[in-house]
Amino acid sequence: MASEVLQGQEANPRSDIFAVGCILYEMATGRHAFEGKTQLSVMSAILEKDPQPISEMQPSSPASLDYTVQMCLEKNPEDRFQTAHDLKLQLGWIAKSASQSAPSNASKPPRIHMWILRSRCSLSRRLH
Repeated sequence: MASEVLQGQEANPRSDIFAVGCILYEMATGRHAFEGKTQLSVMSAILEKDPQPISEMQPSSPASLDYTVQMCLEKNPEDRFQTAHDLKLQLGWIAKSASQSAPSNASKPPRIHMWILRSRCSLSRRLH
């Protein structure tokens, strides 16, 4: 749940972008962006903490993915991507950059890049 929703505000499309950021973070790291032993401690983490950067756990991940996920997980909705379309364009750019920089003998692209390639076209439809 996005920080603004936890603070009693109404959910909006930027709240969904926060949720997508949580999913991307978990896909890239295998861990929840905000962890705790109880629901209350998870909510507290969402309101007060920033997740560990993806690049610290997955050094081979592109810096642009780290930046994108951090933008999705911003506490202030004004600091997040404003539309699903903006996020879709950013994810498309990351996927394109990753496919262009991958060595030609690479056997398999990273899982997160495959997910981005498959889902970027339908992302904006799911969030609208």
